[in-house]
Amino acid sequence: MHKKRNILIGLFILGILIFAGAGVYLYNKPRESAADKTAVVTLSAMALYKQYEANENAANQKYLGKVIEVQGSVSAISQQNGLAVLSLTTGNPASAINCQLFTSDKISAVKVGDAVAIKGKCTGFLMDVNLVDCALP
Repeated sequence: MHKKRNILIGLFILGILIFAGAGVYLYNKPRESAADKTAVVTLSAMALYKQYEANENAANQKYLGKVIEVQGSVSAISQQNGLAVLSLTTGNPASAINCQLFTSDKISAVKVGDAVAIKGKCTGFLMDVNLVDCALP
């Protein structure tokens, strides 16, 4: 009886360790740039913002978690958490398309007012539409 209980306890602890190990691996898994991925759609920053503004749920169905290419005019260049972020004009002065770049190697060539095309993974809408792991061509 004790042997069976000890085996069950051992299996339970082993299961917890495997689950915790998988969680740590997935949390620390390196992110991938969108540079080599095919965009599911190409659209203007203004069109993307208008879709999210009109119906966030419908826009999430189309774009959330997917690589998209957005074209627009750079309204700001900033740093967040050590990463470069390009903000694209949406036509609404209170909102933007925020594109967090995977690497900052091409950012020096970009200036406010420049027209750019940028690929990134859409993470949804929170005052602004947000893209991560972005890449400039």
